Amino acid sequence: MTSVGVDVVQNTHSCDDQEIEKHFEENTYMISFENNLKEFVDVYGRCLNNFEVSLALYPQNLRLAELKKDYSQYFKMFEAASPIAKNLLVGNVVDKAGKKSTILNEADFIPNYSLGLSQLTPKNLRTELEGISNSPKKGHSQLLSLSSEGQLVPKLPLHEKDVNRIGGVNGNSTTEIVRPRREIKASHLCRENLFEWNGRMCTKAHFQSLQDNKMVMSTVIDSWTYLLNENEILKADSSPLRLFMTTETTYGPLKIDVGGGSYSSKIGRYAAFDDNMDIVIKMVNEMHNKHYEVKDFDMFVFPIFNAAHFYIMKKTRLEIIDNRVQTAGVEETYGDLPTKLHDCFCHWISIYDLPKEDEIINLKPRVHRMGWQTEMNSVDCGIFVMRHMETYMGSLWAWKVGLCVEKDNQRPLLNKLRIIYCHSILTWSKNSKKFIILDDVANFAKGKKLVT
Repeated sequence: MTSVGVDVVQNTHSCDDQEIEKHFEENTYMISFENNLKEFVDVYGRCLNNFEVSLALYPQNLRLAELKKDYSQYFKMFEAASPIAKNLLVGNVVDKAGKKSTILNEADFIPNYSLGLSQLTPKNLRTELEGISNSPKKGHSQLLSLSSEGQLVPKLPLHEKDVNRIGGVNGNSTTEIVRPRREIKASHLCRENLFEWNGRMCTKAHFQSLQDNKMVMSTVIDSWTYLLNENEILKADSSPLRLFMTTETTYGPLKIDVGGGSYSSKIGRYAAFDDNMDIVIKMVNEMHNKHYEVKDFDMFVFPIFNAAHFYIMKKTRLEIIDNRVQTAGVEETYGDLPTKLHDCFCHWISIYDLPKEDEIINLKPRVHRMGWQTEMNSVDCGIFVMRHMETYMGSLWAWKVGLCVEKDNQRPLLNKLRIIYCHSILTWSKNSKKFIILDDVANFAKGKKLVT
């Protein structure tokens, strides 16, 4: 070998050594390891959640059985990590006498917060209403309550559609043996909190609005926004940073009457809106343990309550996303709500000297047309809102919402989403009631002969 050849080989080896040293440099490697751990935690959490839902909804699925065999060590991890998974994996419950138990009296095992989702028939997951009437409430005095900030906010259900399926609802299907106990306890149990976090609460009655054919209450939607805001910390670099407001953010301020152009009333509306926006940003900063500037957010998503209907509006393009097919103009359909929200938003951002402020001020509302919009569905708008917020990244053409058209029997998909969202909120890591609920569900499962 010539001296030139030796030099080339030595230089090549030197470059390789430098690359190896660079790759394994301590700080760089630990940062990479930490990032991988964060990705793993995210994927593991989603996988565990999907596993629990799959096991509950499709316990006899052959593909699930194959996966259990092929990935047995991971299924063991799921069993160890989740009381729900552990009990669902146990095919036949063995009683203290060593005999396989039969189905016991449901009244002895149903947790007092039961939402009516029966575990007696996990294959179908038929829902049963309990404790709360199906009859619509009348009068706005029954539909409003005071928020922690002293504002009137809706406690109504929504109508929007989504991607999931469940069995039908029968409002009078509560088991005869259990009904007397249910009716006696319903009055105070419906007020029991099943979700608590940072002073925010959601009761059993609110969660029961996730039963089939019910309008989803605003408190459930607000609870969902907390989860979505937390999940934004896991976003990919190529994805927009979204800020999800609650229904409370806009409902109170936009209801303030500024008739006659009263300056003091208008200032009051601005102040209420500004405070509510600042509350959400402060909440997200605490969740993510970092300090976001207003200019850091790419999308501001507002779930809007209007006449017992919910839809979302997105800034910094003024987009209206509504599950209903629009047959009239923006003003005729939505009144002055888009204009009032735009006015409040422009006043709020004027404080922060944003580079696109002039562009935002001149925005006009635009209603999106989507293939899954509805003409006949008047009860699922809340589920649609939750799905739209979860999946919309600012681009219609790349939007993977997972919804089918109305004529393709989309209702079962929406009903399944009701179960998925209920499960996600109740088992959210920050829900202080989570482990109480999991323990009660595990005890409930022990008293049933589960299908595998």
